[in-house]
Amino acid sequence: MTRESTLHLIHKGVRLMGCDAITFDPPVWAMFERKQFWEAHRVMNEEPYWHLENLMNLEQIGRSHGFKLAVFPIKWVNTTAAPVRAVAILED
Repeated sequence: MTRESTLHLIHKGVRLMGCDAITFDPPVWAMFERKQFWEAHRVMNEEPYWHLENLMNLEQIGRSHGFKLAVFPIKWVNTTAAPVRAVAILED
């Protein structure tokens, strides 16, 4: 995700984004190449949104749309991030 793509989704009303990659931003080599670092992360300083990284088992959700998501974080203090258990809630 780039700054521009993150802002585009936020302006469309998206406030939570997630991916199965190790980082939400471009790979480290691409950040060095572009000289733009953690650009998607930094959008959080300007706009209210959250993103989840390293999501697993997304294929089990299938191609469903409109599922609910529950996120249970570990109670860490004095940090800006924490591991979570993310649970998709599918309607029957």
